[in-house]
Amino acid sequence: MFRSVWLGLLAVVPNLVPLVLLLGLMGLGGFDLKPSNILVFAIAFGIVADDTIHFLGALARNLRSSNQIHAVLAQTIREVGPALVLVTVVVVAGFTALMASRFQALFLIGFLTASAAVLALLADLVGFPALLRIVARHPAGRSLITRDPK
Repeated sequence: MFRSVWLGLLAVVPNLVPLVLLLGLMGLGGFDLKPSNILVFAIAFGIVADDTIHFLGALARNLRSSNQIHAVLAQTIREVGPALVLVTVVVVAGFTALMASRFQALFLIGFLTASAAVLALLADLVGFPALLRIVARHPAGRSLITRDPK
């Protein structure tokens, strides 16, 4: 797919942002850092990384046909956006069901994981393309993104 260390490092940003925002949400909500709440970060990281991998895979395919980063990003979002939204809806629905529990730990796992899924979707469909556009404004950044991996 990609052999660029720099693009890999850029891809870390949309993976960390939802986790940091989730931590902030926990702080605002007054949730303690208990083992059950920490478990959410492992689940959330899996969801976030999965979204980013799908996005990067489509981006790599689209970069083979064009080096116009704006057009490539638009095409990538059109290709993977609906699938990422659908997966997010399913994950949110599944974890929201846990919020019906009277057991507070299950309620929080459901609430926090559903929140993380939505934050991950926003990070991958809005934040990551914006970051790539900013980096692509500079010639060195553009070459990092559009570099042929051969």
